[in-house]
Amino acid sequence: MIQDTWRPHPGAQTDFMSRLEDIALMEGGKGSGKSDCLLIEALRQIENRNYKALLIRRNFPQLQELIDRAHTIYPRIGGKWQGDLHRFVFRSGAPITFGHCQSEID
Repeated sequence: MIQDTWRPHPGAQTDFMSRLEDIALMEGGKGSGKSDCLLIEALRQIENRNYKALLIRRNFPQLQELIDRAHTIYPRIGGKWQGDLHRFVFRSGAPITFGHCQSEID
């Protein structure tokens, strides 16, 4: 499924994607692949109809970059975009929603 669409680069991406913990940190400069890992990680449970994912960025321009990248990956594996709700929904009904939080109050 996703293996035909995306593979992690050797090193940090491979390490991040192979971890078993519920929480992990990944560092790297712009263009190092952190966003791709975030998008792919969110797909791990899309076959579970009770699964819900929320991907958050600090501001809308950063969020738009993530959504644009998701549009190159998610439709290939059955994701249907619901623009009014800022989310992709998969065959099981599991959604991956995109949002932004400008401040801690949000």
